Amino acid sequence: MRNLRKWTAETFSKNDVLDVKTAQSEIDTAIKKKSDIDINARVSALKNHDAHSNDATLIDTNGNTWRANLFKKKFPHLAVGSNVRLRSVFPDASSNLKLANHSNILHFITGARIAATIASAKESGKSSKAGKASVKKEAPAASTSISTITNAKLAKSAISNLKDLFFNPKKENGTFRAQFNVLKTDPAKTAEWTKGKKVSVKLVATDHQNTSDEKAYMIHVEDAAFFGTHSQEDARKSLVAKGNWVDAILERKGKNYFVVNTKLS
Repeated sequence: MRNLRKWTAETFSKNDVLDVKTAQSEIDTAIKKKSDIDINARVSALKNHDAHSNDATLIDTNGNTWRANLFKKKFPHLAVGSNVRLRSVFPDASSNLKLANHSNILHFITGARIAATIASAKESGKSSKAGKASVKKEAPAASTSISTITNAKLAKSAISNLKDLFFNPKKENGTFRAQFNVLKTDPAKTAEWTKGKKVSVKLVATDHQNTSDEKAYMIHVEDAAFFGTHSQEDARKSLVAKGNWVDAILERKGKNYFVVNTKLS
């Protein structure tokens, strides 16, 4: 082990080991094709977004500046000045990096030559070719309910807080009405939601009404009728859009809650 550690330290201190730069043409192609790439970058700013995530600003070795929303539990050791390799991230024309469930952020060992090279990267002030047209600021999204409860009787039910449902010591089965905001879907890719004729996707959500509750909850969708006339990709975009929230009937089965008698408007 001592010999291996010595060899590793010497190898990383004398060699970059990995390509320092991802070709700009590869980045532009990934934006156009909405495909994933690997990028080396320095964390230039890290701002608390909410109890669950941080907003990170990163400068890659081409000088591009990116923004990413990162879950704190998955990346607890990220800090301003970190020189990292982002694995399998999805860049878009608005200079955002989106991460899937399999995406990762890797740190280099102490003394790695490539880390020093990444640290010296300077912001170019230019966006990628595919992103030059995106210069307008988006207006804040209004708060909008994007669902309809299809059972008239259940639609009149009192609204339950997610915290009361998930932390109820009795854990009674039954149906409950809840309102929530979706942070993300699991899986992130809609192509993975369907297996055969079965649909299965989890919604990571926060309570819409009880804003003092900063916990995130897992809500299951296994009823294809929930998507209404929307494609699954359109449904995902609508669910995670800022300002949108869901008014739904949840059915408790065992330890989990499933969306029933509800469809997207």
